[in-house]
Amino acid sequence: MFVRTTICPLESIIMRIDPSNSKFWSGGIVLIVIGLSLILFSNASSDRKLINEVVEIEKVIELPPEAHKLENYDRYYAEDGGENAHAIVGIFRFNSSGKGKVFVVSHTSLPAVFDGGCNVIHLRYSKSRNQFESIQCNGEG
Repeated sequence: MFVRTTICPLESIIMRIDPSNSKFWSGGIVLIVIGLSLILFSNASSDRKLINEVVEIEKVIELPPEAHKLENYDRYYAEDGGENAHAIVGIFRFNSSGKGKVFVVSHTSLPAVFDGGCNVIHLRYSKSRNQFESIQCNGEG
């Protein structure tokens, strides 16, 4: 299961709507609907591409020998480098329920973990070379 987490800045748009303005109701509502659609779906194709890349990565990934099974981790993936990203980074956190999930997030939304051994795994995958640059357990605190 993939979960896309995005924070959409709708508050600033909604706060400026003045329902007493007749111009708003005559044509402004259409512009707002179009604008909201663009905000919500502008990243849809790049998100779909990243999700497809993550699916392929998970088919071939080999975790370190000390690690748990892949499905036991909550796996957070993001592109590294913005729109012209050349790498995918991942942070895996052990989920003791054995039912880990996959999250596609922005790079700034990746979890920051400073220890944990193989309960936390860092991954970096080169998109241009189609290979893993690193897959390693986190350090111990």
